[in-house]
Amino acid sequence: MNPGRAWSLAVLKLTPLIAVCSLLAACDDGPTAPSLRAVPTSVPARATPTPLPAPNVAGSWSGTLHPGQSSFCGPVATASATFTQDGSRVTGSITTSSSGLPTGRLDGEFQGLHLNGTLQIGSTTKTVTGSASATVMSMKFPSGSFLCGTSSIILNR
Repeated sequence: MNPGRAWSLAVLKLTPLIAVCSLLAACDDGPTAPSLRAVPTSVPARATPTPLPAPNVAGSWSGTLHPGQSSFCGPVATASATFTQDGSRVTGSITTSSSGLPTGRLDGEFQGLHLNGTLQIGSTTKTVTGSASATVMSMKFPSGSFLCGTSSIILNR
């Protein structure tokens, strides 16, 4: 075999191997190479948001009771309430012109502007959720009837 031809065949056979080795050498974990295994050594601290203070709801309120989501549930009734407050805890009485909720006792707690608690109506306890500002307070609770869904009380100062 011709020595020049043998050299050409050797180069042709080694070219793919040289290309693969070159690619592998270019993908080392050197200081400038990107790495999927890199883990940050420190994570920047995120500021914890300051929770909103509970609104001051102590005192007298007046508004309306919406007994459910249809006219079948009864008419809108007048409502009045008087609350006391200790920090985020709120307690008080609610009176309405509705025969379904003549009086109730609220015991709840604010997390920021959001209220979670219970409304005691006679021997029935209902879970209450709501929100308040200095001038408006709203509460929702199960009406007790499948057809009526959720009842709500909206109070104003």
